[in-house]
Amino acid sequence: MCGHNAVDRLYDVISDCRESIAASRLTYPEPVERIVDESIDYYASHPAGEQLDPRDLFEYPTVNLGQLAGGSTVNSVPQSATAELDIRVTPGVSVRELFERFQRCITTHEDVSITDISWKDGTYVDPSHPFVDAAVETGQTLTGTRVHRHCATGGGDAKKLRAAGIPSIECAVGSDRAHAVDEYVPIAAIERTTAWYARLPWAIEDRSVNTETTA
Repeated sequence: MCGHNAVDRLYDVISDCRESIAASRLTYPEPVERIVDESIDYYASHPAGEQLDPRDLFEYPTVNLGQLAGGSTVNSVPQSATAELDIRVTPGVSVRELFERFQRCITTHEDVSITDISWKDGTYVDPSHPFVDAAVETGQTLTGTRVHRHCATGGGDAKKLRAAGIPSIECAVGSDRAHAVDEYVPIAAIERTTAWYARLPWAIEDRSVNTETTA
């Protein structure tokens, strides 16, 4: 069959740009470096760490080709194709700069262009913030295990509060079944999380008093 296959062409271009972007190590502020160190420790001990180097999750961009479409029938050569990618980076990294790098890569290829783009910069709270210290210490006292100050690999409602200038974190006792087919949270975990949240306001108040006393 004659003609250039748009699906093959687009896939090759995306593979080229994805490899280029994913190989670029990220740079972020010093507070985020401390969060990343604890994140690596956390995910290294998590079951997912057996399948993916946790360092790759935070020190390099992740690029997922979520959709690739083109052509109308199996026996014809596609004239056009479209793809959608999900690119994620660690909070503190400029999403705009990353997009511009990806865009420069795309523009080096003929007949390929970006038609739509949306992004949001990640947010974080300094791991040494008194609010974070209070949450970690309360959680460790309650559970008897280490509580990591780590980045989540997805999004949550706390980012909306942080974007409004309100220091916010997410913490809970859960299970290793998050996002799995049989996702669930044990009742005991919910009870321990409730106890954690119930104690946290007093821990924050005590820390505020201590901070004012030593200032």
